[in-house]
Amino acid sequence: DVVMADFDVVMPLKNGTVVSEPSYDFRHWDMVPTDIPFNILTHPRVLRTSPVPWRKLYRRKMLLKYDLKFPEGDYFYEDNGFHWTTLTHAARCSKIDRVLFHHRRARKGQTSFNFNQADGESVVMSMEWFRRYTSVAKIGGYYPNMHGIGRGLFPETSVAERQEIECLPPVAPKEVASTYFEWLQASAWIGKKQITRQMREKFFRRLDQARHHWVDQDDIIVPEGYWLSLNESTSFTRASRPKEIDLSIIMPTVDVAEFIYDLLDSMYAQLFKPGFTFEVFAIDDGSTDNTADILRDFADDHKHNFYFMSTSASNGAGKARNLALPLVEGRYVYFVDADDGYDFGELAKSVDYATKYKKDLLIMPYVIEHVGADLQKKTEGMMKGDDRIWTAVRAQPERTHMAQKEAALGLINYPWKQLTSSKLLFDADVFFGPTKVHNDVQFHWMSIAASKNLHFYHKEVCTHRKFDASVRGQLTEVKDNARMSVFASLGMTQRALAKNGNFDGEEGEQVVFRQWRKFATELLKWAKSRIPKESEKLYKEKQNHLLSVLNANSTKPSDLRKWSYWGDRFAPRPNNKQAAAMS
Repeated sequence: DVVMADFDVVMPLKNGTVVSEPSYDFRHWDMVPTDIPFNILTHPRVLRTSPVPWRKLYRRKMLLKYDLKFPEGDYFYEDNGFHWTTLTHAARCSKIDRVLFHHRRARKGQTSFNFNQADGESVVMSMEWFRRYTSVAKIGGYYPNMHGIGRGLFPETSVAERQEIECLPPVAPKEVASTYFEWLQASAWIGKKQITRQMREKFFRRLDQARHHWVDQDDIIVPEGYWLSLNESTSFTRASRPKEIDLSIIMPTVDVAEFIYDLLDSMYAQLFKPGFTFEVFAIDDGSTDNTADILRDFADDHKHNFYFMSTSASNGAGKARNLALPLVEGRYVYFVDADDGYDFGELAKSVDYATKYKKDLLIMPYVIEHVGADLQKKTEGMMKGDDRIWTAVRAQPERTHMAQKEAALGLINYPWKQLTSSKLLFDADVFFGPTKVHNDVQFHWMSIAASKNLHFYHKEVCTHRKFDASVRGQLTEVKDNARMSVFASLGMTQRALAKNGNFDGEEGEQVVFRQWRKFATELLKWAKSRIPKESEKLYKEKQNHLLSVLNANSTKPSDLRKWSYWGDRFAPRPNNKQAAAMS
C-alpha cells in the first residue's frame, strides 16, 4: 500500500555554498525494518517518520477505497494529516533504505525560511519585525491538523449513538495512541521557534490543551484502563495546567485608527471583572493609516492577554481571522469587526450563560447604525430577513433543535452575530474562506451545521455600522470583479459541508441542504447586480452550473461529497477574452 524511501537535507550557507545532511527523522527511520513488510501495528514508530508525501509511493486503489485526501484549510502542515491517515489505513508498507530525494530547506517562500530570518525579541519592534513574528506564528496551523489526526484515532460518540452501539467504537490501539502522544510532546519545537516569550508560552499552552483534549472528553468510549495505561508514558494530570480562559476575541483590522482607541478602551473596561478571563488577537491586514502603530503600542502595554499580528498586504478578513483561530485558548470565541460598536459587558454575560447551560453556539440579535455623509447617526433594528426570523423565534421559544438550526442558518452570515464554542470550531474544522469577499459564508454554515446545542440568546451585543460611501468603504458594497469570488465561496463551503457529513440524514437533507440551496440561489441573485458588464456572461454560466449541481443532487445531497471542487477550479472555465477582461 505504501513504499517509503530515505532522503537527505540540502541547506544553503551564507557564503553561497550548500551542505548536505542526513534526514532529520533518522532515529525513527532506522527503527523501521527493511527486510519485511510492516504496518503501524507491527511497527508504530513509522508514524514518527517525516510526514512529507514526496518520499512515499501510495497504492492508488487504497487511496480510492478509503477516500484518503489531504486535509483542506487555510493552514500549514497538511502533510501531517495525510501521513497519519494513509499509514493508519495501509495494511502493508515497505522501506527502501536509500537516499532517493534531496530536500532543499530554508528556501525563500518556505516556512523554514522564516525560522532562519526571524530575529529575537528587541526593544524597538518595527513593523517589519512584527511581520516576521507573524510569519513564524503561522505555524499555529499545526494545531488543526494535530486535532484532525486525533479525531481519527479517538472518535467521539453521542449519548444517543451509544444506546445503539453493540460494541466499542474503534479507538486507536494503545501502541498507536502512545505514539500519537509522544509525537505531540515532540512537537514542542513549534513553540521553541517563536520569537517572543509571550508567543512561545502561548504555543506551549495550546500544545498542553491538545495533549489533554482527548482524555477530557466524556463522549469518547474506550476500554477499561485505556487512559491509565497510556499515563505511564504521557502525563494527563490537570494539576499543572493553567486556568481555562473564558473568552477569546479575534479582531481583524484595516484602517480603523479613528475607532480602535475607543473600542479597546471599552473592551478592556467592561471585560475586566472578578473571575472572568479573556484574550484578544488583533490582526492588522495591511492598514495604510496608523492603526498598526496603535495596536503595537497597545500590545506592548498588555502582554498578558493581547496578541498583535500584522501582514504586509491585505488578504481579507477571513485569512486574517484564520491566522489567530488555531491559537485560541478560550472556551468560547467571538469575532469583532473593529469599526462596529459592542456591549462587551453583555458579551461576558453571554459567555457565562453558555458555560452554565453547556451551549456550543449562541445566536444574538444586533442593532444597525447608519452613519451618513454628515456623520449623523441613525439607529434601526436588524435587517428585515433577520428580524422576521427573530420574531418567529420569540413567538415560539420552545423549538426543536432542528427548528432552531433551520432558523439560525437563515440569518445573515456575519460572524459577530454569534458566540461559538472553541471545541465546536476545532472538532468540526471550522474556518473562514480565503476569498476577500464572502469569506464569512463558510464560517457561518460550517459552525451552525456542526452545532449540537444551539440557543437563541435574546440580548444584543453588536451595533453594526453601515457607512455612507463618502465616509468609509465596506466590502458589502463592492461592485467589481472581486464579486466573482462568490462562486469560490459557495463552492468551497458546499464541498466542506458535504465532506463533514452535514448533508447526511434527516437533518442534513431536510434542514441544512434545503436551507443551503435556498441561500445559494438568493446570494447568486443578489450578487448578479454587482457584477461588471464585461463579466455578466461568465457569471451566468457559472451560476447555471452551480444551480444545476444543486438541483441534480437534491434527492440525495450527501453525494455532493464526491463533487471535486476547490478554489477557482470551477467549470466552465472563462475563455481568453473573458479571462483578459477579468484580469
